[in-house]
Amino acid sequence: TLPPLQGFLLPGGSRLSALCDLCRTICRRAERRVVTLAANADVNPVVLRYLNRLSDFFFVFARYNNVQNQFEEIYWDKDA
Repeated sequence: TLPPLQGFLLPGGSRLSALCDLCRTICRRAERRVVTLAANADVNPVVLRYLNRLSDFFFVFARYNNVQNQFEEIYWDKDA
């Protein structure tokens, strides 16, 4: 069980969580490129859903790993 999100989380924490954040970034980049490709070619919509769900998985897994290993979740402070 994860605590509810209180704002925009900054990436990081444990090494595994940081790697998950990196994987999520790569998935999101791939998703944007597939959207661009879909403007000019037929793309199976399942591909976009898969990439989106995969990036969500990496986000949740990074949070889960940090909570399990007692790393504090750090939220972005717009006033900092």
